[in-house]
Amino acid sequence: MKFTIKGRITLVVGLLLFLFLAASAVSYLLTNRIEDKVSHLAWVDNPRRDAVVEMEFRLAEITRTVLAYAAHREASDLARVRRSEAEFGRAALAFMRLATSDRERRLGEAVIAAFEQLRALSAKIIAVTNREHAKLAPVRAKMDAIDAAVAAKIGRPTDRGDPAATDKFEALLGMGAGIAASIGALETYLASREAGVGMLAEMSEAAFNRSAARYRETGLTREEQAWFAKLSDDFAAATRSSGGVMELDDRKRDLLTSFGIQRQRMEELLSDRLVPLIGAARARAQQSIDDSISTSLVYLLAMTALGMLALGGTAALLTKRIVRPILDVAAGADAIGGGKLEHRIEIESDDEIGELASSINRMAENRQQAEEALREMAHHDALTDLPNRTLFQVRLVEALDYARRINRMVAIHLLDLDRFKDINDTLGHLAGDMLLQQVSERLTNCLRKSDTVARLGGDEFAIIQTNLLYHKDIAVLAERMNETLAAPFEIDGESVYTGTSIGTTIFPDDGTEGEKLLKNADLALYRAKQEGRNTYQLYDPQMNAEIQARKALEQDLRQALEHDAFFLNYQPQLELSSGRIVGIEALVRWRHPERGMVSPDEFIPVAEQSGLISRLTEGVLRGACKQAKAWQDAGLPRLRMSVNLSPSDFKRKDIVLMVSEILEECRLDPEWLELEITEGMVMSGAESVVATLDELHALGIELAIDDFGTGFSSMSYLKQFPVDRLKIDQTFVRDLLNNKEDASITNVIINLGHSLGLKVIAEGVESEEQLAFLRERNCDEAQGYCISRPLDAEAFAAFISTHSPDAAHAGMMAVALN
Repeated sequence: MKFTIKGRITLVVGLLLFLFLAASAVSYLLTNRIEDKVSHLAWVDNPRRDAVVEMEFRLAEITRTVLAYAAHREASDLARVRRSEAEFGRAALAFMRLATSDRERRLGEAVIAAFEQLRALSAKIIAVTNREHAKLAPVRAKMDAIDAAVAAKIGRPTDRGDPAATDKFEALLGMGAGIAASIGALETYLASREAGVGMLAEMSEAAFNRSAARYRETGLTREEQAWFAKLSDDFAAATRSSGGVMELDDRKRDLLTSFGIQRQRMEELLSDRLVPLIGAARARAQQSIDDSISTSLVYLLAMTALGMLALGGTAALLTKRIVRPILDVAAGADAIGGGKLEHRIEIESDDEIGELASSINRMAENRQQAEEALREMAHHDALTDLPNRTLFQVRLVEALDYARRINRMVAIHLLDLDRFKDINDTLGHLAGDMLLQQVSERLTNCLRKSDTVARLGGDEFAIIQTNLLYHKDIAVLAERMNETLAAPFEIDGESVYTGTSIGTTIFPDDGTEGEKLLKNADLALYRAKQEGRNTYQLYDPQMNAEIQARKALEQDLRQALEHDAFFLNYQPQLELSSGRIVGIEALVRWRHPERGMVSPDEFIPVAEQSGLISRLTEGVLRGACKQAKAWQDAGLPRLRMSVNLSPSDFKRKDIVLMVSEILEECRLDPEWLELEITEGMVMSGAESVVATLDELHALGIELAIDDFGTGFSSMSYLKQFPVDRLKIDQTFVRDLLNNKEDASITNVIINLGHSLGLKVIAEGVESEEQLAFLRERNCDEAQGYCISRPLDAEAFAAFISTHSPDAAHAGMMAVALN
């Protein structure tokens, strides 16, 4: 007969189920028997024992509270006595209900009878205590009254020269001492209930009587005789009442003695008789349970042995049919899981194990196919389906090897999209992904089938141009890629413009190894971005030297910032209509310890590219504001100054806070500060830029657009911004006398600024003729060598002091970072 795995397992499960049912039946019978014993033991061990413990506890509580009440007569003790007696009674009745033998019932009845006697004694003790206190209070009050009367007599003035008066006074003192001793005896009794109190009372009474007799013999007036007779009667009555209290004390002591005897008897009944009786019953029940457990263990061991024999036989039967085939399947699965995908499990069986082996074989085949697909995915970009960096490296090696064999050139182009981050920020990352996909399509269409375009990451692409004979073909492809990517892209119905910067290197002209060629292309790409973007650059060995020089300059720039090596020069700004100096432009300067003076045109771009411009701007702004405040405090005219903020400064979220803190630190009013910004930054129209400008202007700071006319001006944007002044770039001023276009542009900027209500200042004025031209066109202000070269702080102070005596009517101050 041929079984499937299901049938075999069913046979095993049936056998085990039979053994389980048999063992369950035996266990059920034995468990019931043990449960009966255990429940009996629990009944013996818990309710009766708890009742005895409760009675013992309540008995101790009754004793303690009765004695406390007898000593102090506290109402809380009396309530606790009543509550404890009730709890004792309930515990005794509970024990009687649980009693299982005549002996236990007899003992329980004896406990209850003894408890009734104890309760009667406690009631008597409480009653005597109440009467005792009822008598003590008036006795004490009477004694206090007698003491007060004697004290009043003693306190009266006496004739100390009269012997009779002296004897009378001394007798009164003795009577007072006797009364005080009697009161002391009462106090002692109230505090301690000591037996010697009676003796103290007798001694006090005798002392009072002796002094009273002496007082009587001193010759009393009629009034004194009446007072003395009443005092003697009161003292005698108080003494008799004290004797009654003593008698009650003796009665209470007798009752307390009886109470203690009865309590001891009850303890004997509870502890010496009931507890051992319950313990013996528990021991008998425990022995019965132990016997039952021993019998149960014998039965269970027999059932276990039978089950083990059955399982052993079943295991031997199934090992051949199930275990060995499963081991074969496991070994095959391990081999396949270890990477041997060509391995196949050979099991000729139509049961479940055979089906499992077939499934694992199919899984190995599917995994082979999946790994091939993964290898394909590992070498291609998921977004654009272009080769990724890994496959690009492989194809570059292949292209270079092939070019060596056939003696041809290979060009490597690195391409980076211009303004891609702006597109991501304004339109979202989904639009950015769509742009990258369209870029990859256009680049693919620009190439031959033998060429390769790959996406290296982000917006960076790389092109391998192979099998080249002429250098012109390299330039043609680079220009074609620039042109095709300059055309607008359609994304979600909008036209999006971007450009590209391309860096190109050539094998074997620029190098023979792929890593070096990629480095060269990266240097060329960097130069292309510096040249204004949307262009391409061929690698030149000089580029490497320039990059190293730039890195050295950046390092020196960092050290200069750390050591505060920058200083400021100041160039005046002239108001053309009045001829007065109304403003200053603070120019940052750097004297290198080895290179001498470094031009701002050289180190400021490096500061912007390396992220150091914010620190430099902050230092210049702080220095200029301090100097402006120092000149004001020295009595010089209040002029104006401007820090030409870099676009990088506007990326700082705390730019407004930084400016306001520097103004507060230098104690300079905001109205004397003007900040210059670039035309391109204003015309970008970014909401964050607009918000920042509004916040700065709200502080009272004026704003100027530097180098106006060199960017892409928009009148609709310009009229929306809080701008106060336009600065005509010096490239227009330099040739305005000889170049009609420059003169026309300058005139247009002046008219435009005035039409918008803005001041206009021309920079780079170097001759009197240029100054006259600007004055004729109603230009508001000018600055340049014609007026003064940049001066240090001391020279500038001297210049202002001698240049314009009436300059103190003031304007504003603009600080410009140049």
